[in-house]
Amino acid sequence: MENKTPDEIEKEMMEHEQLHDDEINENINKESTRKIKTVAEIEQEIREKEAAKLAEESHDVTEKHQPEVTKLKKSAKDNFLKKILFVAIAVIIVAIAGLKIYQKYKAPPKEETDKTIKTKEATVNKRNNLGQEVDPFRTEEPEQPPVEDRGNDNPFASSGTGTAPQTAPVAFSRALAVTAEGGQAGSNTRTRKEEKAFGTVSSESSPTQTKDEAGNDSESEVTAVKRIPYNPDLYIPENTPISCALTRRFVSDVAGKLQCVLTDDVYSASKKTRLLDKGSTASLVYKTGMLNHGQARVFVMATKIRTQQPPFMDIPLVDTDAAGELGEAGVDGWIDTHFKDRFLGAAMLGMIPDIANAATDNVASTDRNTDYTQNSREAFAELAKTAFENSVNIPPTIYKNQGEIITLITGKDIDFSKVYTLKYRGK
Repeated sequence: MENKTPDEIEKEMMEHEQLHDDEINENINKESTRKIKTVAEIEQEIREKEAAKLAEESHDVTEKHQPEVTKLKKSAKDNFLKKILFVAIAVIIVAIAGLKIYQKYKAPPKEETDKTIKTKEATVNKRNNLGQEVDPFRTEEPEQPPVEDRGNDNPFASSGTGTAPQTAPVAFSRALAVTAEGGQAGSNTRTRKEEKAFGTVSSESSPTQTKDEAGNDSESEVTAVKRIPYNPDLYIPENTPISCALTRRFVSDVAGKLQCVLTDDVYSASKKTRLLDKGSTASLVYKTGMLNHGQARVFVMATKIRTQQPPFMDIPLVDTDAAGELGEAGVDGWIDTHFKDRFLGAAMLGMIPDIANAATDNVASTDRNTDYTQNSREAFAELAKTAFENSVNIPPTIYKNQGEIITLITGKDIDFSKVYTLKYRGK
């Protein structure tokens, strides 16, 4: 080992410090030049690490609970069962198709032959027993009435040598020789001569029939047109709609009377004369028992109209009924079907036997063969039946509030000629 002087030692130490400083500066420069990652990149790296970690854990779990050997055995078994099931279904389908084809081509079509035979029998009219029960030559002798002894009036009766009177010669009847199976078919069969004869008879008889119909004046006379006997400026024609507002509430349960007020003026047939002022009151009548289940309208009859301005008049209305706002027959309104009153009581009574039966079944009893509630259950069942019969026929109720509009349809012409007179008004 060489002996170094203090100067050399100091020089080496300074060189060593210089090298250390250079290394430190180089590391600092490298760290400064290194790229700084953003927050998104750091978050993405963390997510990738977590996903890789979860994948490794799930892979480890599946490997622990289900080895590869078990998986292969299970899939092979499932495939084998699927193949067997598919083959069985195919065999069944082929067997059914073959059976149907065999039945179709093997069995004879009996139904079709029967149908054809029936149609032939229906269309062809056969004749049986032709001439067996009919004597076309009329060989049978008709029965002769008993001969009375009248003395000399009958020469053959007194003399023994007398001969009987000659019978009519035998004649062949073609109509009697032909006998059809049905009387209707025989009656429809005609020769050409018979059709011509029938045509001439019908043509000759038609004028007489027309004459007979024309001679009956009471039935065939057309009703003559009549002139209206009223002044068109002084009468309200039939079927005139009159708008009217109810003054009282209408309930269809009880029969009674109603009243309504005319909401518009009523003019004559010519639309020139005002015959009824608005504000006039009309009297209406309603009877019960006219509303059935399923109906939504009731029949209300109008009896008269009373004016409220001079001249005060009572105008009787004949066959005038109330209608809806648009003129439809009958008066409608809100309908109460009484569903609870009709069915709820009977349903509650019908449930009592079921509740009693359930209670007896749940309670422990020493004697299972005796039913102590049978009489009570039968009595309640009969009571429920009676209650239902009495309540099911409750008719619905229609409500119509005051102020609602109805329409009165006049049944006959109303003449005002005896009340009003028209005067000419100069311009």
